[in-house]
Amino acid sequence: MSAHIKHAEPTFPALHFLVKHGNTIALLLALSMPIIGMWFWTIGGSPASIVGSIIAGAFGYLIMRSYVDLVRLVADAMLPK
Repeated sequence: MSAHIKHAEPTFPALHFLVKHGNTIALLLALSMPIIGMWFWTIGGSPASIVGSIIAGAFGYLIMRSYVDLVRLVADAMLPK
């Protein structure tokens, strides 16, 4: 008695989402940091928080864009079309 099991191809929805919307996500991440820094400054934080958040936003954009590019490379090379 053997059961027949059908194997479905994996779809990897998170990878497809990042391939499609990665640039927008990276930009939103980069813009959210200075907004958070300005909010922190307005509630009584240090003015240096704005400078630090701008630097963090630029670094976050760089890291996120490189991650999106790596995901696109993997998706292009490994995933079925």
